[in-house]
Amino acid sequence: MDSMLIITTTIGWIHIMAVAVVIGGSYFMNFIIKKVAKDMPVPEGGQLKKKVGPLFGQLAGIMTLLIIVTGVVRSVGMGLFTRSVLIETGYGNLLIAKLIITTIIVLNSVLMTRNGIKLAALTSAEGQPDRDAIGSISKQQDELSMTSLALAAVAVACAVAMRMIGSPV
Repeated sequence: MDSMLIITTTIGWIHIMAVAVVIGGSYFMNFIIKKVAKDMPVPEGGQLKKKVGPLFGQLAGIMTLLIIVTGVVRSVGMGLFTRSVLIETGYGNLLIAKLIITTIIVLNSVLMTRNGIKLAALTSAEGQPDRDAIGSISKQQDELSMTSLALAAVAVACAVAMRMIGSPV
């Protein structure tokens, strides 16, 4: 087997596995952990989300970095980052869409991290916690998280369409 084919296949595999971890983990956080925490008494449910959320955030951050690096390396290696490919082909247009979607997901993740820090400060502060502020931030977290999950599904649809179209180079 050609060594370049092995490298290309390995990079593609890492890319797909990292995507699976992020999307699967996001699904788990949004539909399993959130439901379990909601069914628990408030302090315990909050502690569950406080412990699991940052752990998943770290894992998702590493996987997102892998997704970006492997995607760029593959695209550059295939010669896809040219004006003619990006602008004049459906494949390139879908690649641009994936780049935009990934950027929005990363920005959402930054906002979610910031909100997580705010929530931690509010819940660990002395005295009575500000329930309205906690509720507002939690609602925004849910919206950002669901938006990222929906966008990830669109990015996967773009990837499938790219596969069906086939690379122009």
